[in-house]
Amino acid sequence: MRKLLFLLAFPVFGAITNFQVTDSTPTAVILRYAAPTLASCTLEVSESPTYVPLVPDVDTALFPGANSDARNGSQGRDRTFVVGNAGVGIIYAPIAASGRRVSRALQANTIHYYRLTCGADTAAGSFRTPNIAPGDTFPVAPAPIDPAHLGENGWPFLPVDASATVIDPITGVLIQQLFKHDYNIGGGTYGGHTD
Repeated sequence: MRKLLFLLAFPVFGAITNFQVTDSTPTAVILRYAAPTLASCTLEVSESPTYVPLVPDVDTALFPGANSDARNGSQGRDRTFVVGNAGVGIIYAPIAASGRRVSRALQANTIHYYRLTCGADTAAGSFRTPNIAPGDTFPVAPAPIDPAHLGENGWPFLPVDASATVIDPITGVLIQQLFKHDYNIGGGTYGGHTD
């Protein structure tokens, strides 16, 4: 009887179990797993196996708390973490901590690397977001709308830097300027720079 009480008083915590990547779209995937404890776990997702840079949806510099599986409330030990646009139930680019609109969508048809950390245990691997279905590149609405800022469109900010990229929040398509051209009209320089 003493041995049984000892085991009940000091439970042995195991590892992350039953990890699965399920239900993917071009802009989001669902991760399911059993955490070893009730404590929150953190997730890193990147298009690089070095996990730098992180995708915006789990980047805490852009969206504080975004890497925690508690971001949608407590779930017990069996967890679901939606990474990408569906993770926050939106198809627009919300305003990040930087003050700029940033798409939280994953890039379509792209390999992503993940690392889940629960205490001292980690689970890592990769997944590929599906490609856009043929003929499915036209937006479902004229422009995404941010419900927190009615009247404002929800397109992500596109930096002037021609090497910068953003992900379309509706389709998951990578958007990049093909070229940058400054031109002079009436004494002002346009194309990214102004007087």
